[in-house]
Amino acid sequence: MGYRKKDALTRAVVAAWSGKGHSIMADTWPGVVLAGDGWRVILSRDACRYRLQRRRQGATKWEPLHLPPSIAEWAARLGGSFPDLPEKVSSLPADPSELLPKIGAALGVAVPEARRIRYWAAPDYPGVLATVGNLRSVRDRTGRQYAVQWVRPAVLDGDEPLHWVTQAKGPAWPSLVDLLARKVFDPQNPGGAVEEKRAALARLFDGLPERAEDGSWPLLQVQLRPRTAKR
Repeated sequence: MGYRKKDALTRAVVAAWSGKGHSIMADTWPGVVLAGDGWRVILSRDACRYRLQRRRQGATKWEPLHLPPSIAEWAARLGGSFPDLPEKVSSLPADPSELLPKIGAALGVAVPEARRIRYWAAPDYPGVLATVGNLRSVRDRTGRQYAVQWVRPAVLDGDEPLHWVTQAKGPAWPSLVDLLARKVFDPQNPGGAVEEKRAALARLFDGLPERAEDGSWPLLQVQLRPRTAKR
């Protein structure tokens, strides 16, 4: 992932971390986003990248595993050493910034409401189209992309701040539904046909145009404070 300018929430999270003097190798590093048997995934100091660390038996600190940034490649390379890693890391969003609303909430970090619409993983994202159980459909703030998002059912019943993980995104919803219908396992209907799953997923887009750009919704624009003219 290349360099990108940090937004308000990223800067606020990083400032909260650095103000506490935490070590990225310590158990107390607040940027831990996932943990398994002898390994954990953290956000880097700049809160823009994932890092994979391991803990050797008897060690007092976590050490980095120097790997390519692809989460899928982590699973392929380390599934033998860490059997629980492939399934767990599959729940991580490809873009680490989608985790920041949840992390910020846990830290008590707040940013102006207008800024929050950048984060379609946030529980209060205003571009949500429909919610069915632990799935929801959203459109991006430009109105050109759809996405289907998922959250663990247990989280819906708890007090943990919700973070919605994007499972598929694209300019048209039928292709997203087709993709997920082949992948989704329904514990209440484990032998269900793909067409049954497709019909259930399509409920997330009832009455909506196939292509997001054909929707009649307004843009979700971030309202920034206008610059004052220089004198």
